[in-house]
Amino acid sequence: MLLRTRTFRAISLIAPFMPSRVLVSFLLLLLAWASFSCTTQGEDDPTPQQGLVGRWNEESWKSTVYDEKGAVLATNNTSSTPNYYVFKSNKTFDYYSVNLGGVIAGTYTYAPPSLTLAYQAGTFNGRYEIIEFTPAKLVLTSGKPQPGTSYTVEVLTLVKN
Repeated sequence: MLLRTRTFRAISLIAPFMPSRVLVSFLLLLLAWASFSCTTQGEDDPTPQQGLVGRWNEESWKSTVYDEKGAVLATNNTSSTPNYYVFKSNKTFDYYSVNLGGVIAGTYTYAPPSLTLAYQAGTFNGRYEIIEFTPAKLVLTSGKPQPGTSYTVEVLTLVKN
């Protein structure tokens, strides 16, 4: 009985200094908020973006149309076109197209393994998977096999000027 009394007195002396559940919850919430606010979500990797900056000549463009069963319906190939892209460090680009009669400006987002090009006109716009990215060559593809439906796969090959 004496032991219980001493334990109770010791706990009652410490109790005023113990944080309440509300305070502990608030401190945990504050810690969680602080840790998430320091992340770099949404930022692109600056190294590959710098490698992308500059003029890229269009070496070839291939479009393949498939039917629902995966059989090739049509292909379109072009090579050695005078078209080219100029990617800038501010995440904008200019597409110089002889076929479209001039320059088309746009923006890009690089988030490995994807490159998203956004502009009003052109033959190759949207989100693309990067097949190959070296200092001298960039190969992009759009479209993936979709069994049961017809689909188009495009491959664009660019070489650094």
